Amino acid sequence: MPTSEVRPDREITGRAESPILPAPVFDRLIAEMRRFQDLLAGAALPAADAEQLTTLLATGASSLAEHQVPDARRDFSNRRDVPSRGQSMTPWFEVVERDHDSVVAQVRFGRFFNGVGGVAHGGTIPLIFDDVLGSLASWERSRSRTAYLNVSYLSVTPLDTPLILEAAFEREEGRKRFLRGTLRNGDTVCARAESLFVATTI
Repeated sequence: MPTSEVRPDREITGRAESPILPAPVFDRLIAEMRRFQDLLAGAALPAADAEQLTTLLATGASSLAEHQVPDARRDFSNRRDVPSRGQSMTPWFEVVERDHDSVVAQVRFGRFFNGVGGVAHGGTIPLIFDDVLGSLASWERSRSRTAYLNVSYLSVTPLDTPLILEAAFEREEGRKRFLRGTLRNGDTVCARAESLFVATTI
């Protein structure tokens, strides 16, 4: 499925009373948020600049406070028509191949996710696995939640480098759904994940 297409059954519950923010507009907003995070993570700010940025952020936060909505109506992390589901919590990713039982995604860890020595923080790698595997676990299926996620680290994960994450739905046993994932930098495997998701109505 092309990356920026909306899945046929896509619906944002409760959004009927307000228009959905156009995908290109929201994508740009999240992209600038990520850019800000990456640049802040790499900056050493003079006090005056820090004060100015703090004022700008406070102004932006006040604007956002006027538009708070119930969880099902929010755009952040609810958008399948933009990369990363329209959120900046995880490293950037974009699905390039998808079917009922597998996903291939391009991934990039920006400087915001730096651990030490110019490589990704180890804790951010389970985060991207959980997001992509969790999406696949519930794709064209009922909702599910993470019950178990085990990540094996095989090589450091570089920053600002195009990576590939491959996810596969292995089997289903009652409410239990078993999935695997691999994160690669070219031919080098950075990490592997084994996971269990459990179907739920909550």
